[in-house]
Amino acid sequence: MHASSTSKGWGGNCLNAIRVIRQLLDSQPGAEKPDLGLNLLTVLPRQLSPSVRELQDILEPRDSIASCIFRESNDEPAVSYVIKNLATASRTIISHNPLADFTSNEFCSVADSFRGCDAWFHFEASLQFSQDLLLRLNIHSDKTRDICLA
Repeated sequence: MHASSTSKGWGGNCLNAIRVIRQLLDSQPGAEKPDLGLNLLTVLPRQLSPSVRELQDILEPRDSIASCIFRESNDEPAVSYVIKNLATASRTIISHNPLADFTSNEFCSVADSFRGCDAWFHFEASLQFSQDLLLRLNIHSDKTRDICLA
């Protein structure tokens, strides 16, 4: 295969979701534009790594990575490489994620920090993880939460 182009980007659907939501919010007419800050909740490498500083530059000051779970033993984030085939114009996406997923305990700890706030969480997880998480949130929640499971 001869590639006509390659690109490297941040991996992860949660970051992509935040970017799309931000674009939709920013496209609203002036008076209707909500003043809404988004919080990314994903696993990232160590907090002082160059890749995390790059992500902060992309999202902040309007959106935040303060709710993320940092894996201090890792320097590299999840990444995706997109390779475009010169002959067919097809794309091949190669993803690599060296970071361990967050546990339901880690997620619940962060979700509890939003207690008393209107919060909506979007994430992807296995069915078993999702069932465990929903059970834990319902037991410990003093208010209904909207959770989108993909």
